[in-house]
Amino acid sequence: MPIELPNLDDRRFKELVEEGKRLIPAHALSWTDHNPSDPGITFVELFAFIAEMLMYRVNRISEDNKRVFVKLLLGEEPDENVPIDSEIRRAIKQLRTEERAVTPVDFERLAMKTPDVAVARAHCLPQRNLESGKENAVDKEANSHVSVIVIPAPDNTTKQKIKVYLQERSLLATRLHVVPAKFLKIGIRVTVHIFSDRKEEEMKPVILETLSHYFDRLTGGNAGTGWPFGHPVYVSDLYALLDNIDGVDYIERSNNDKEVFVVDGQNDEDRAIPNANAKEFLGLQLEEDELVDFSREQSDLSFKRSETEQFD
Repeated sequence: MPIELPNLDDRRFKELVEEGKRLIPAHALSWTDHNPSDPGITFVELFAFIAEMLMYRVNRISEDNKRVFVKLLLGEEPDENVPIDSEIRRAIKQLRTEERAVTPVDFERLAMKTPDVAVARAHCLPQRNLESGKENAVDKEANSHVSVIVIPAPDNTTKQKIKVYLQERSLLATRLHVVPAKFLKIGIRVTVHIFSDRKEEEMKPVILETLSHYFDRLTGGNAGTGWPFGHPVYVSDLYALLDNIDGVDYIERSNNDKEVFVVDGQNDEDRAIPNANAKEFLGLQLEEDELVDFSREQSDLSFKRSETEQFD
């Protein structure tokens, strides 16, 4: 809530005259005639009149005071050729411009604003040193370190520009790292049952395009803003996605194989989402610094035509 300012213009003519009369004995003991006819009282009333007339100024801030205050906000002398109110607006606007990197959101936002650098997306991991070269660095806490992952993968010049820009706006002891994103290459293996009035050659490109868009690093995910860093690939989400495609009746496993698998030869079991029911496969988990790289070529989609047609 705003600070309530005191009213300094709270004296009126009568009060000023009475206060002046009360001060007379302290300064002039021989002055005993305090009637309005006395010339001295006339002067007291005159001064009270002038004081009341000018006292409104104590509630106002002078332009000189405003310029001193604006100088504190801007860090420089306000322009003498510009009206002070315009300089005040400029100072307030400058204060509202977020230029400090403190929270992860600050680092992400400022990384994307780095001048002369095209950053499509940024993700910040505080207390992590992703340039350490250590295995599982994403899981190891590193005090005062901040890692910013940027897309597309930056070259050395781009990394340095982003790093310098962020370092100037971060806290003093921050140890900053700018790194590219890591990707987990996956494939999809399911059997798609399509309605009898649809054809495989018609549906396969649509399904592959839907999957590519869903896992896209910039436009994927449920929010359409890019697949979230570290977000698991749930089989349930996959079924819901494919079931909603026009022309698809339902989805099922192919030969009891897992619906989502790792393409690069990594053991799927190491990436499987933990589940109390070991027989049920929930999906694949990602590290905090990873995104999904969906492989159309490695995916295995089987098609079967249902006996029913799709109704509008």
